[in-house]
Amino acid sequence: MKKFLIAYDIPNPKRLQEISKIAYSHSFGGQKSAVVSYSENLTPLITELNEKMKKEDKINIIEIEEAILLGTAKELDFQKGVIFL
Repeated sequence: MKKFLIAYDIPNPKRLQEISKIAYSHSFGGQKSAVVSYSENLTPLITELNEKMKKEDKINIIEIEEAILLGTAKELDFQKGVIFL
């Protein structure tokens, strides 16, 4: 499973809520405008985001190969078929 950082900057408050809801629905947590997603296929996420985006919106999806974790940060060990509650 690949890991991605989804970071977004949406100037319109209503659209920000819509984009945030989509990003969080494809993620396993994050903070404000940056979430982490585990996926093999980003097509559904990209399709949903493209439907809501406007020209002035900025969304970056960055594949994470290795992470440096500082403080109390912990990396999740995601396995296919495991559900986090």
